[in-house]
Amino acid sequence: DVLVAADVFNGLASYDSATGKRLWQTPNVVDRRANPAIWRKDGKSYLVCGIGSLKGEYSLLDTRDGRVLWTHEVAGPAHMGAIVSGDIALFNTKGYGQNAGAPSENKDRAGVFGGFELSTGGAKKLWEMDDVPENWTEVRPDIGRIRRAIVHDGVAYMVIGNLAPINDNPSRRNYPVSVDLKSGKVIQRGTTPMPVFAGTPYAVENRVIVAGNVGHSWYEVHFFDFKLKQNGAFEPAPQPYLPAKAGVFFVTEYEAPIEFAWWKGRMVGKTRKGLVCLDLRKP
Repeated sequence: DVLVAADVFNGLASYDSATGKRLWQTPNVVDRRANPAIWRKDGKSYLVCGIGSLKGEYSLLDTRDGRVLWTHEVAGPAHMGAIVSGDIALFNTKGYGQNAGAPSENKDRAGVFGGFELSTGGAKKLWEMDDVPENWTEVRPDIGRIRRAIVHDGVAYMVIGNLAPINDNPSRRNYPVSVDLKSGKVIQRGTTPMPVFAGTPYAVENRVIVAGNVGHSWYEVHFFDFKLKQNGAFEPAPQPYLPAKAGVFFVTEYEAPIEFAWWKGRMVGKTRKGLVCLDLRKP
C-alpha cells in the first residue's frame, strides 16, 4: 500500500505506507488547491490531476510509478480538478481563470462542464454543456476552486449558473441542476437560489446536500437539502436531513475549499477550535 500526497512544487509524491520511504515524485502535475480524483481500471488505480489557471491541463498519472500517461488540454482553467465516476470524468472546458485583469464580460470568465470518457490512452470528449448563463460556473482562482458537482447513480448534480441574471437583473446565484452523465442532457433545473459561495455537494442516502457558504474563513454554514426522485429528478426536502443553520461556525476557505466528512448519519466539520461531529440521526 502507498500514500500519495501533494508537495510544494505543484506535484505529487508517493510513500510506502509501512516504512515512509519515498517511492516516486512527479512535479508540475496538479494545482496546489485541486484534489486529484481516483480512477480505477482493471484492478489498477490512477489519478486524474488538473493544473493551470489559463489554458489548463488534465493528466492521468499511474500511481505505481508516478508516470504521466497522457495530458489533455482544455480552453479554460483546470485548477478546480476533475470529478470522476466510473469511466467518465467532468472537466471544465472554458473560461478566463485570473482575478486581476479579468475580462469584464461574464461570459469570458465563466466555465462550463464537459463529460470525458477516460482510458489509459487519453480522454475522449463525450459532451459539453451549452455556453449559456444558466450553465456557467466560476473559474477564477479563488471561488472557482469550489467543487460544484457530485455524481450519484449516473447523474451529475451540479451547483451552477451563478453568473446568470435573475428576474432580468444581474445577480450572482447558484441553482441545482441534474445532468445525465453519459449524454450531458439536462434532466432538471431547480428553482432554489443559493449563494455564489455554495458548493461541495454531497450525496447522502437519498439526498443531495449542498453547503451554502464555503468561503470567507469561518462561517455558520447554511445547508440546502434536496430529496432525490427517480431518473435524476429532485425536489427540496420537505423535512431537511440537516437544518438550514447547523448552529456551528465551521472553518471555510474558498481558495482551498474545506470538505465535510459523512459517516452513518453523522457529519464531521472543522471549527476554529477543532473538529465537531453532528449526529444527524437525532433532532
